[in-house]
Amino acid sequence: MIEIRKAKKEDWEDIVKLSALSGLPFPDFDRLISASVVVKDDKVIAFGYIKTFVEAIFFPDKESKKSIAVSFRLLHEQMLKECKELGIPTITIFSENPSFTKILEDNFNYTPCKGDAIYREVEQ
Repeated sequence: MIEIRKAKKEDWEDIVKLSALSGLPFPDFDRLISASVVVKDDKVIAFGYIKTFVEAIFFPDKESKKSIAVSFRLLHEQMLKECKELGIPTITIFSENPSFTKILEDNFNYTPCKGDAIYREVEQ
């Protein structure tokens, strides 16, 4: 029988093993909201969790490339300061512009994510 339940301390070894098998970095449990496991015959076969997520959004006036660059640098510095004050360890930026993405990687220490960014609205 397959069932889902909230994760327990006793599941930790299985969670570590599943994480290693995924090929992804071990999850960062800062800002954890909820964690669940899927169990089959008393064995954890899947693990999932929900945590808060910080998304950075930048809406510049596109009249001047210099103004865009200065504005982004100022907003980025403020964002880093506020995230540090709030104890937020990670910032994720979604960029549809490959040249802007390259600037973020080369000049602002961002790292490309594996996989595709996708989202879903949750019905309220």
